[in-house]
Amino acid sequence: MFSKTIIAAAFAALAVAAPQRYQNKPQVDDASVKSTVATWYDLDSYSENDGYPNQVYCNSDKYHNDSPIAAIKGGKNHCGQMIRVTNKQTGNSIEVPILDECAGCSHADQVDLPKSVWNELNAGVSTGMLDIEWQFI
Repeated sequence: MFSKTIIAAAFAALAVAAPQRYQNKPQVDDASVKSTVATWYDLDSYSENDGYPNQVYCNSDKYHNDSPIAAIKGGKNHCGQMIRVTNKQTGNSIEVPILDECAGCSHADQVDLPKSVWNELNAGVSTGMLDIEWQFI
């Protein structure tokens, strides 16, 4: 009986001391500012999304070109983390969650954005790349 009490007390202490694994807002891994480029992609496109239009890596919800989200290389490791993306030329910025993997990103720390976010940064859809800075927030 005494040993069962000690074991129960030990598990209770571990439960209190253990850090929470899942939180409402994911913790920031790296707060440094990354200077790179942004590109835009068409969430509604069958071909640009490997045959799965309106789907993202991080969940099964449906998204469209007006969805305020972002994709980065390694995005699957940052699902739900918020980033602030800033247009280096205009200073305009937007805060969006990472919800997608950017398998086609070729630049270090490149961000891929749906058209609505791209337009909000005043980039104009006709430009292929935009000089940006971004960071986890």
